[in-house]
Amino acid sequence: LESQILRAMLLIRRGWANATIARGFATKATVPKLTKEAAKDAKPPKLLKPSPSLEAVIGQAEVTRQAALSLIWVYIREHDLQNKEQKTEIILDSKLQKIFPDKTTIKMTEIMGGIAKHLTTP
Repeated sequence: LESQILRAMLLIRRGWANATIARGFATKATVPKLTKEAAKDAKPPKLLKPSPSLEAVIGQAEVTRQAALSLIWVYIREHDLQNKEQKTEIILDSKLQKIFPDKTTIKMTEIMGGIAKHLTTP
C-alpha cells in the first residue's frame, strides 16, 4: 500500500500522471498525452510545505496540491470517515478538525479549499 502511494505521488510530482484513488490507495495512473512542444513547456507541479496539522494527516514534509488532496482521501478512506448515507459528506475526526476548525462535517467540495490554507511555499 505504501509503495503504491509513493509511486503515485512520484508520478504526480513529476507531472507524468494523475493518480486515481479508490478503496484507500492509488490503483491506476494515466499518462496524459502531450504534444512535443507542450511537453517541453510543461513545468513540474510546485512542491509546497504543509502546516504541522496537515502534515500529521498526510505524513509528508513536501507535497504538491494534487498529492495532498490524494493523501487526504487515503486518510478518509482508511479511517472510514465518509458518511454512509450521504456520500458527499465527510465526518471529521480530531486530526481533520485541526485543518477544518469549528466543523464536525464537511462536503467533498470543501476539502481543497480547506487544505489550501495549510499549504505554503517552502
